[in-house]
Amino acid sequence: MTFANPLPGWVLLGLLAGAAFVAWHAYRRFASSTARRRVLAALRFVTLLVLIVVLMRPVARDSGAAARDAVVPVLVDVSRSMGIEDADRQRRIDRARTFLSNGLLPALQGQFKSELLSFGEVLAPATVDALGASGRRSDLAGALAAVRERYRGRPVAGVVLISDGGDTGGAVETSRGGGMSAPVYAFGVGSETIDGDREVSSVTAADAVLDDSRLDLAVSAASHAASGEPIELRLLENGRSLE
Repeated sequence: MTFANPLPGWVLLGLLAGAAFVAWHAYRRFASSTARRRVLAALRFVTLLVLIVVLMRPVARDSGAAARDAVVPVLVDVSRSMGIEDADRQRRIDRARTFLSNGLLPALQGQFKSELLSFGEVLAPATVDALGASGRRSDLAGALAAVRERYRGRPVAGVVLISDGGDTGGAVETSRGGGMSAPVYAFGVGSETIDGDREVSSVTAADAVLDDSRLDLAVSAASHAASGEPIELRLLENGRSLE
C-alpha cells in the first residue's frame, strides 16, 4: 500500500506527536478514574490517527499480475471489402496483417493475453497468416455481442477492432460499444478518399414470373469515377452470363 498524498517523515512525526498531545490533554482533567482516562485518550488518538491516514489517501498498487491475466480480444474484419486494393495497390487485409505483426501484437505481448479473432458473418479464432477477405458481410454488432458472451466472467482489459468500417450486419450501439463493458478501440484500414468506385444501389424485379416468360428488370447504378466512363453491367445466373 502507498499514499496518493504522502507526507515527509518529519511532518508525519509532528502530526503523531500532536495527536498524542491532543488526546492526552483532552482527558487530562476529566473527572474519572485513571484507567478510564487512558482508554478514552487512546481512542481519541486512534481516531486522529485514522483521520491523518485518510487525508493521505491510501491506495493499493497492483503488482501487474492482474493486468497480465486480463485478455484483449483483437477482432479483424474479413469481409470481402477488406480485399479491396486502395490507391497504394495494397489490399486492406494485407495492411491489417502488417499492423498486427509489426505493431499491435508485439505491443500487447507481456502486458496482456491477446486473442486474435476474425469476424464476417460469424466470430472465429484466427491466426495472422490465415486472415483472408472472403466474408459476405461484416456484422460488427454481432461480433461485439459474440465477444461479450465469449468472455463473460473473464477480465477483459479492452477490445481492439480492425475494420474498413463497412458494417452490413445491423446497428451497433455506438454509445456502449455494442453493450461491451470493456472499452472498444477501433482502428480503420483503407484509403480515406475513393479514387473511383461504381455501385449498384438497387435492383427491382417482379416477385414471381412464369417459366420462359419475359422479365422486366430495373437496375439503378452510379459511378463515382472522375473519368465519367459508362458502366458495364452483366446479368449472371449461377456464374453464367445471360444475354
